[in-house]
This record gives sequence, structure tokens and C-alpha cells, in this order.
Amino acid sequence: LMIETSLPTKPGDRARLRSLIFDGTNGDAKCFRFWFHMYGDSIGTLNVYVFDGTYKRIWSLSGNRGNNWYEGQVSYISSTPYQIIMEAISGKDYLGDISIDDFTFTTSNCSIRPMNDAVPTGATTLPSTLSTTTIRQSTLAPQSPWDCNFEQGVLCATWSHDNDADFRWAPKQGQTPSMNTGPTSDHTYGTSDGWYIYMEASFPQKYNQRCRIVSEEIQGQKCLQFWYYMYGMDVDTLNIYIKVNNNMGKPVWTRTRDQGKQWLKGQYPIFPQANTKFQIVFEGIVGQFGLGDIAIDDIVVYQSCPNEDRLCSFEDPKLCSYSSDATTQYNWIRATGNDPVGTGFKPLTDHTDGTINGAYMLVNISKPAQGVTDQRARLTSPVIVPNGEQCVEFWYYLDGELISTLSKLQLFVRTSKQSTNTTGYLIWSKNILREGQWRLSQQRIPHDLSLTPYQVIFESIIYKFGPNSPTVAIDDVFIRDRACPESGDCDFENGLCTWRSDQGQYLLLSSSYTNQQSVVAVIQSETFPSTSTSGRCLTFWYVLRGNQLGRVDVNISTSQNTYMIWSLGSVSQGESWQFASVGYYADEDHNIVIEGSVSAQMNGYYAIDDIDIRDGYCGITPLTAGATMLTTPQTVTRPTTPFQIPSIYDCTFEDDFCQWTFLTDGALNWTRNQGATSTAETGPQFDVTTHTNQGWYIYLETSYPVKLNDTARLLSPSIAGSTTKYFEFWYHMHGPDINRLDVLIVDSSNVETTVWSREGSQGNIWRLGKVKLNGITSLYSIILQGVAGVSFQGDIALDNLQLIDGNCPSDLPFECDFDEENLCGFTNDPTEKHQWIRHKGATPGTLNGPSVDHTTLTSSGYYVYVPSASSSREGEKALLVSPWNNNSNGQCLSFWYHSFGADVGSLIIYQRVLSASQLYLLWKVNYNFGDIWNAAEITIRKTDEPWTFAFESEYGVGYFGDLAIDDVTLREGFCPTLGSCSFESIDFCTWHNIRSPADQFDWLVAHGETDSAFTGPTVDHTYNDAFGYYAYIEASSPRQTNDRAILESTILMPTSSIGSCFSFWYHMYGSIGSLNIYVNGVKSKEPLWVW
Repeated sequence: LMIETSLPTKPGDRARLRSLIFDGTNGDAKCFRFWFHMYGDSIGTLNVYVFDGTYKRIWSLSGNRGNNWYEGQVSYISSTPYQIIMEAISGKDYLGDISIDDFTFTTSNCSIRPMNDAVPTGATTLPSTLSTTTIRQSTLAPQSPWDCNFEQGVLCATWSHDNDADFRWAPKQGQTPSMNTGPTSDHTYGTSDGWYIYMEASFPQKYNQRCRIVSEEIQGQKCLQFWYYMYGMDVDTLNIYIKVNNNMGKPVWTRTRDQGKQWLKGQYPIFPQANTKFQIVFEGIVGQFGLGDIAIDDIVVYQSCPNEDRLCSFEDPKLCSYSSDATTQYNWIRATGNDPVGTGFKPLTDHTDGTINGAYMLVNISKPAQGVTDQRARLTSPVIVPNGEQCVEFWYYLDGELISTLSKLQLFVRTSKQSTNTTGYLIWSKNILREGQWRLSQQRIPHDLSLTPYQVIFESIIYKFGPNSPTVAIDDVFIRDRACPESGDCDFENGLCTWRSDQGQYLLLSSSYTNQQSVVAVIQSETFPSTSTSGRCLTFWYVLRGNQLGRVDVNISTSQNTYMIWSLGSVSQGESWQFASVGYYADEDHNIVIEGSVSAQMNGYYAIDDIDIRDGYCGITPLTAGATMLTTPQTVTRPTTPFQIPSIYDCTFEDDFCQWTFLTDGALNWTRNQGATSTAETGPQFDVTTHTNQGWYIYLETSYPVKLNDTARLLSPSIAGSTTKYFEFWYHMHGPDINRLDVLIVDSSNVETTVWSREGSQGNIWRLGKVKLNGITSLYSIILQGVAGVSFQGDIALDNLQLIDGNCPSDLPFECDFDEENLCGFTNDPTEKHQWIRHKGATPGTLNGPSVDHTTLTSSGYYVYVPSASSSREGEKALLVSPWNNNSNGQCLSFWYHSFGADVGSLIIYQRVLSASQLYLLWKVNYNFGDIWNAAEITIRKTDEPWTFAFESEYGVGYFGDLAIDDVTLREGFCPTLGSCSFESIDFCTWHNIRSPADQFDWLVAHGETDSAFTGPTVDHTYNDAFGYYAYIEASSPRQTNDRAILESTILMPTSSIGSCFSFWYHMYGSIGSLNIYVNGVKSKEPLWVW
């Protein structure tokens, strides 16, 4: 259902939907869930009411929420018959449609969603079409005698002040007396009319003084829930005690320091000894300087805690049905900081409550099982029934001195289809290091594993033992029906995510919080692995306001050093949020550290929000944040290659063409340039060296009078042969008319050989190119050759040329392009009659075999193939066997194959483990695909012993057909489904633009807005932001009506009898033609899908 806000609808118009009349809830809480869509610049308000003779608004949300469906939920209780009313209020114009769908009701108490936005607002004055009333009661009726929302302006009858404390909690409405601390409204209604109690931290209170409230006696298992507010730079501590026989003991729940300007929910399960009576105590402690008011509201005592989102804090002795594996040498036990188990490195407090009495799960190595040699401990969850995307979130604690590189904590997923004797698939692994603090991990369960019920398994491996043995603990395991955020991403709506701060949650740093000369606040990210050769991009939003003596720095911190990548001083930007970005490279594990400093003289503040981290280098924003880095020795450089002194072959084009010279002098030539090229929708916006529009690069301007296939060439100085080198460069090929970029080698006899080539648009991004220069014995030079396309949108750019000694580095555990004579350790099986042969260029026959390799797309690159022969017989084979690999936790085998010829046989992939003599079939194809390289990816499942894989070629009925392979790689993790592509790698994955008379232009990869107004998307679908990538066609001039751009997948294997499902997201806005989907290989030539 939806409201349409176009004319004649006016601003403020209302639409209401009433339910049937329900019976009263008989004291039980009901949870109402629904889905809503609120997208548009002029979204009004969506309200939910309970009508039982009076109207109570229990849920309300306003404003644009983006182009997505979201789930809303809210609890309520009604002692009399009632109705639910959904009310939508129109905004200021037609861009305000609101939609709702999928109502469900359950008998349960649920938290309000979305948190911190859709809050119950209690009593409200409704328009005249509704009867009105002023109420002062909770939207949730009392659950127990100890519940209290303080709405009478005093403590409830079952609570009292502790007369032994230093002072008392005070009831309050609205803002507390002190500025910059405390709430402005209560939690029950979210208004200044609602009541709560608070601790006044100002004079006459003194540092470390305490106030307490105490409940009457309670008996039996319970769950305490409450809401608390801890905002202010001098907030100290809020404690909860369970008082037994007048003994409070130690806190069972505690929070310290500033928790943000928001009401937060607290919860603690209480498991007393049988028949033991107890009291609940809330204690507030005063900080040093007075800006530390603490408030509480809506205390509720339940019989048991709801298990929201499959959360387990391990406070329940039953462990939420988690179980420790009895077949391993060590076991997981429930422990607290008080328990005499574990080593001296165990956590002193749990993560849930931050107290010494809080429980967590600990690997107990003090009593190994007798007769068991497996040095592991496994903790298995109950069976989880998934509902959509799955995310496992947990906190872990690692510490100790006797640490081996083989000791680790791992997370597995075991589906219901797998044997209980296996641990399933590894999705996360962490070596045990000296950390000594709770850290958050959020791990996505692969889609193909979340389609059936599953269990998660936490496995600890410990190889060294003694009093200082490693400590492994976990706490607060969440299994959520939603996607995990990307590593490092945080919008701070629910805390610091995976970031941490020793100073507390300083996401707003204000000079009004200090009278000191200088105060520094630091937040630090989780540990990230080294970047790939593509680098990484950090983005965030900031407000920076002040007049002097303040700054924000972003640093990269490794085990060896710390260097700055972004810095901005206190140049006031006003109150508006500003976008920031910076790219960086790191060749080892590292943290991102954001540091802000202010002084009392600054008269301003800093704030940051929405941190986002993605693979792929990006420019620095604003440019002034990089100005200090350009002149400091700490300038960020690419650690993708070993350092060496710059040579005569290296060139950044910052001053001139260095010692490279022109070989052509015509209409087309290489030109130095800064910023964007002179033609729209082609060429780069900045250089590689500085990533600013002030840096220099070279490019080809393909506008008139340049013609199709005009060529520009640039020649390097002569290079001495006989030593292994590689040539590295950055290239930019963006535009619908891009033709070709070649790298050639010219020897002392003037013989030219193309060693690298790329054709067509490669996306609006700088890409890294590498060319191996092995086995050249004479003097030679490098030629960089650009070729013009059919029209003016075909600019090609180059930057940062570098000739480097040694072999090309790789980010992958195994990579082979067959350029080396040793075949990367592959060997031919001597028991087979035929062999795989290393070859370059075209194969000897006609209409069979490749003409170029896949790596360089030239006739000088190598691949391996099995030649056809008239003497061969059907069924004869050649077997190419890989080197042995260590045990696998799941890897992706990727390769490119060429299967061409009328009589081409079968290409088969096998795996073999060390303990078995037979080969296991993984993959097979038998088809003539034509003269084209096709991609294949195969997941190598988990194995605990060494393994190898092999490529088998089996001859067909004739000898007109060759099989070839190239670019074999292994990478950690499972393979994606072949043909899947989100375009986030800024390429087409295994898809490609075709070259044919039926195709007049190409698909492009872009992000944000397209280059044309009033058409195309502004965000991608994957991330729903301007930094995610998508593929699109640019329909502007010189495109003509009915021009076609065809994007073709790699070859996909035949479907099963039930078929396959191809899903995609599309965006068609403007004067649109048509989008068609075809399947090559089916009898019909008609499209399967047309829009």
C-alpha cells in the first residue's frame, strides 16, 4: 500500500489505515512488525497508533530514508479491545510517497526499530478527525511490581533511596541544569514532559561521591532491562549490583565515560541460587569537573531475557544451547574474571557488562583430556535457521606469552547437509597475538552456505603450553539476519563498531570540554591486512569549526612506524558536514588512527561520521588536507615494488618527458597535461603521482583532426639485456571510443614484438600495468604505443613509468602465466601418452587453438596447450599436475581456457589428496567455443592434508581441435558464482564488451552520477552510495538511435534439469531505448527478457 503525494494532495494531508478490532492482550506484550519505504526529498511522517478509546502514538518516523525497504517494529499492551492505525502525512510536494507492506503480529516483547529514530512519542494532540487525550503512562504496561518509568515524578513504591549513599537520585523533566550533559527528554515518551531520574554531578557534589536506588527483595530467575543516558565530557560510572543479605559485592554491570547523546538500553540476566532473595541496586558515581550527569528510565524486570537476533552473552549457565566438543583435548568453559581457571592472561572482565562477575567463554587448557591428542577446542552453536543474509558478530580476546604462529582462533560454518564429524567451511581465522583486549569481529556467511540451516563453530588451536600459555576467549555472539558491514565501516549509530578509543567515544571533540592547554582524542581502527597493488580508500564526513590551535590527522600505524596521510587544521567550515577522502598503500598489517586535538582557546569543535573503507586507491579531499604531505618526508608511496634508486627509465612527467623520446610526429602524439583532458566523458581528472589536478601525466588527445588508427609512440632509452626486470606503469583508458594501448619491445636489430596490449574502455580509473622482461640477451628499448579510435572520446593516458630489477611480485599464494620455462612447478604425468607444451603465438593448425595468450593478449605471451595430431586416438590423454599445496581451508582455483576446433576433446580438472591415490573430478567441459579465452573458477573444499590439482586433456574423435590454459591462480576463500559481478573491482569481472558489426559502442564502469544530466543513476545498487560502481551505457553524442552496446559473459556450464536463475538490478531513466537479454546456445534468436 502507498500514498501518492502528487496533485491534488497538499502538504499536511493525512491518510489512515485501520485494523480490525483486536481483543485485549491480557497483560502480554504484543509485537507489531511491518515494512516501510520512505524515499524522496519531501517525505513527511509515518505514525503508528494504538486506539483503545484513546489514541496513543507508539511509533513515528519522518524524512527521507533512501530507496530501500526497512523493517519497523514496536511493542504495546492493551487491557481492552483495540485497533492499530497506520497514518501517513504528506510532505511539502510530490516527492514524498510512503509505502507499507507485510504486517505481522506476535505475542512477544520486541525493541523498537529503527533504533534511535522511530521512538514512541506518547501522548499527542491529533487532528480534529481523531478524538484526543493527554496521557501519562508507558506504552508498555507494567510487567512486574518492580517496573518503574518515574512518570509520577517520584520513585515507584518498590524502589527506595540508599540512605548510606552520599546523595540521592533526583526526578527530572526536560533538560538537566548543566549545559553539555544529561538528556533533554525522557525515554518513555521522548518529550520534555516525561519524567526520568538523574544524578546531578555539579556542585555541591564532589568527585567520586555516589548515589544509589535499591529495589525491594526479588526471588527467582529474572531479566533486568532499563534505559540509561551518559553524555558529557566528565561522565564517570554507572554500576548495577545484585545485593544479597545486605552484601552488594562487586558490580555485575558497569558503564564508564561518555556514551553519546542518546538513550541506550541496558540488560542483565539474573540467575540467583535457588530460593535466594536479592535486591537490585543502581549506583551513579560523580566525575571530576561536573559535566557528568547520568540518567535512567523505564526499569523493567522480566521473567527471562528475550533472545534478540540470536544473541548469546553466556550469562545463562545453559550457554544458549552452545556446546563444547568432547572429542578434542581442550574444552570451552563458562568463566568470569573471579574464577580460578585459565592463565594470568585471561580477561579480568567480560565484554557484555564490563565487570569481574560477567561471564564469557574461555578455552580451558589447565585440564587436557586424557588420551586425546587433538590440541584443539571447539564450541558449536545450536542449529540456526537462516532468513536472508547472515552475519556472525562476536567479541574475542587473545593474549599470552608462549605464542606460536600455529596457534589461532578460527570460525567455521557447518551446514545441515554436512556430517557432524566435520567442522565445515572456514570463514575466518586469527593468529593469537599479544593483544589483551576485547575486539569485535563481524563475518559474513557466504550466500551458498546460508541457504540451509547451519551451525557456527569456534575452534581454538594452541600449540604451546605452560603458565603463560595463550588465552582465547569469546563473548556476545550475535547471529543476525542481515548483511555484515564492510570492515572498518561505521556510522556510529550504535557505538564505535570495530574502532576503539582509549579516551572514550570521542566522535565529537569540543574545546568547551576542556580548560587545559591541549587535549588529544584518538580513535583507532581494527587491524587491516596489507593492501593489494590497487591500494585502499578511506572516506568519512567531518564538521570542523574553530578559530585556532586545533587539527585532525589521519595516520597509518604499522608495527614499525606511523605516517600521516591526511591532515587539516582549524579552518572553520561552518556547521555543515564536509566530505573527506584519502587513498593509501600499506605492505603490512596496519591500523588507521584518527587523531584530533583542541585547546581551550580554539572556541570550536570537530566531529566525524560515516567512515567507509574500500579497496582501490582514491584522491585526497579536500586538496588542502594533502598540502602538508606533499612537502614532508612522510609522503605516502606505493609499497607494491621493492625500493630502488630512480633510473633514467623512470618518469612521473612532473617536469618533462624525462629521457623518453617521440617516434611519431603527426596529428596524434603524447602530450603532458594537468587535471581533466579537454574532452568530456574521457580521460582522467588527476594524475597518479600526486592524485591532484596539479600533478602531470601524458595522454593522447583523439579529437579532430585525429583519424581512426592514427598512432603515437614513445621510446625509452636503451636497456641492457641478460638481467631479469619488469616494467611497471599506470594507464587510464576511459571513454566510448577507446581503441588500443600497446607495449612493445624493439631489439638491436629493430625487430619489434608486442608484449602487452589492452583494447576498449577499461573504466574511469588509473590501472596498474606490469610487463615481464625476461630472457632478453641484447640491448632493447620499450615502446609505448597508443592507437586512436573512431571518434573524439578516446583519450588514453599514462603515468609513473618504472623499470624494476627482479621478478613481478604477486598478491596471490599461487599464480602462473607460463612465462617461465619451469611451468611454475607444473609437471607432465609421464604415464600418459601425450604432454602439455609451453607455446606462444598461434598453434600450427588452422581453425583450432589460440593465436595470443591471455595474460598479455599478444603473440609473444606464453600459454600451455596439447597439440592435435593425426596420430592421436580418441580417449588418449595428457595430464599436467600442479605442485603440492599445504592443507586448505577453502581456496578458489581460477584459470582461463581455450577450447577451439571441430574435433576438440575434453578438458577435465582433478584434485588429489596425499593419502589417496585416486583423482577426484572437480570440473569438465567438452565443447568448441571458438577462438576465445574463457574464464573458469572452481572452489577447492577444505582438506587437512597436502593436495594437488591437475589439468587433463582428453582427445576427441579427430585432430582439428586444441585445448589450452593460461593464468592459473589460487586465492584464499570460496569462488563466487561464475558470471557474478558487482563491478566493485572497477572492471567487468568475467564479462567483456564484444567486437562485432552488431555492436557500435561499449558498456562503461562508473560511480556516482553519469556525465549526462537528467539520466542515469546517482548511486550504485551494491552500496547505495556514490562510491560504489556499476556498468552503464553513455548515450550522448556521437551515439545514434539504435546503436547497440553488447556485454557478453564468459562461457557458462550447462544448467541442471531445474535450470538456473539470472538476477540483476537495472536503472533506466531518461529518453530510454531498450535493454535486452539473450542466451547464446539456445535455439531461439529472440531475447529472453526485454524492457
